[in-house]
Parts: sequence; structure tokens; C-alpha cells
Amino acid sequence: MNWQKLASIAAGLLLPLPLLLIAKLFFGPSEHLIINGRVVSPMLSRSEKRKLLTSERPCQRPDDCEPPLACLDLGGPRSSLCVASECQTDLQCREGFTCRVLSTPGNGPLVRFCVPEGPHPEGHLCHEAPARKEDACQRGLICAGWCGRPCKLDEPSSCPQGFFCEKGLNGPSCLPGCTPGDCPPGKQCVHFRDRISACMGVRGVNCQVSPCPSGQKCTFNASPGAEQIAMECVQPCDEAQPSCPQGSICFASACRRTCDSTQDNSCGPEEHCTLFPERQFSLCFPKRD
Repeated sequence: MNWQKLASIAAGLLLPLPLLLIAKLFFGPSEHLIINGRVVSPMLSRSEKRKLLTSERPCQRPDDCEPPLACLDLGGPRSSLCVASECQTDLQCREGFTCRVLSTPGNGPLVRFCVPEGPHPEGHLCHEAPARKEDACQRGLICAGWCGRPCKLDEPSSCPQGFFCEKGLNGPSCLPGCTPGDCPPGKQCVHFRDRISACMGVRGVNCQVSPCPSGQKCTFNASPGAEQIAMECVQPCDEAQPSCPQGSICFASACRRTCDSTQDNSCGPEEHCTLFPERQFSLCFPKRD
């Protein structure tokens, strides 16, 4: 029997096998998918997950999870868990969800996960790994901190006026960019990071315009979909070695004034008192809306 006949027989035997299995037979295990220089956690079967002691266990850092699991912050009551990718395309997600590449802390692997589609239009803040659909973008938009349409890096016109195209884990998307003269009355151009800036209503003192006192830093935060941002000057601190003034506590690396959540006027006029029952204290935070 010559080699042509052997090749024909081999091809007939291999024809029913999935292409991926054929590739493994001839070329060995496939390489890990790499995006922006980071490994993407693969999809695992139930039996493969059962072999990993940390699968779906709580985690705080990448080392808490066995390879190839990733420590993903899922938000809500589940918090951070060791997980593998659960999808490769939208077809593997249930209705109302879409498959997205998500980042994880430190040098941990990226993970492909089904995230909900939500109500927020282009230009609104969003959570890249939303626990609720209320924190997510509308169908077809990409969340890179902001909801934006897909775009082409070499075609600036693929984004609307006031936006620019920037690459991300899920492909290029349109992100907001403004200058102080671009914003309508009642809004200010707030700089977030790199080239990203947006017209927002500002609660508190705009510490990007009026610098903070010596020893303090400017911080701000806003909820997904919010058109206002709360800005304030805070004193940095270290929770391991707190050095906050009397009447304040080091919380999330900033000194926060304590308050009484049962009293309406326990904090300033632009602040609210938030109770942390598990830690048995209440702290003042700026109002977001």
C-alpha cells in the first residue's frame, strides 16, 4: 500500500472529528489566547472545574486562584470569585446578556464572561463587570468605563462629535473627550484619565479647578448612568497604620469623618451619612445626586 492510499484512509477516519480535535492530534494543545499581552482564562468543563479546589471560591488577589482560574469581581453579594471563562461568543450567553472580555486585579488572567445588557446610552458611565443590568450599557455598545459604540482607530469619523476612538479589551470604542469651553451651562469638563474627559454636573468643590490644600488629594466618584459627579479633597491614609485626625477613620485609603446615621444633619449639607453595620460605624460621603 503506497503513501497516497494511507493518506486517503487517514483523511476518511479523521473527517468526522471536530476540527479542534484534529488540530490537537497533529499540533498538540492550542496556545493560550493573549489579549493586550495578558493571558485569557479558558473555558473549562465541569469535570475540569471539580479538579480545582478554588473553583468558585472567594478570592482577593490572583494568587488565591489556581491556574487557569481568574479572580473576578462580580459585584453584589457574590463579591470576587475564582472563575474560568464561560463564553467565547454572544451565542453562549442567555438572552439579554453579551460575552465580554473582563479585566482582573494585578497580573491575573483576563476572563470572558456573560454580562447583562442595560439601559445606559452612549456617553454614560458604566461598570465593565456589572452585577446588575442597571449598571450596564445598551445592546451593541462596549463598556470601557463609558458606554460607546464600536469604532475604527484609523477613522476618526467613526465616532460622533465630542468622542474619540480608543482600543480596549473588547475592541476599539468611542470615549468622551471635552475641553472647558465645550460644556453647556450647569456642567463642567471633568478629566478622568488619559484623554478621557466629560461634561458633568459637579457636586462639592471642583478640585481640578481649585487645587486641594497641601497634604490632601482630589477624589471624585459617580454611579453608572449619573450625569453628576461628587468631588472632594481628602487626606490620604494607610489602614495598616492610620494617622487620621480625631473624629475620623481611615477607610479605603482616605480619612472619613464619623457620623450618626440616625441624625439628619450629622454630616455637611452636600454629604450623607452611610452606615457600615458589619464594621459598626457610619461615615460621611459626598452626595452623588
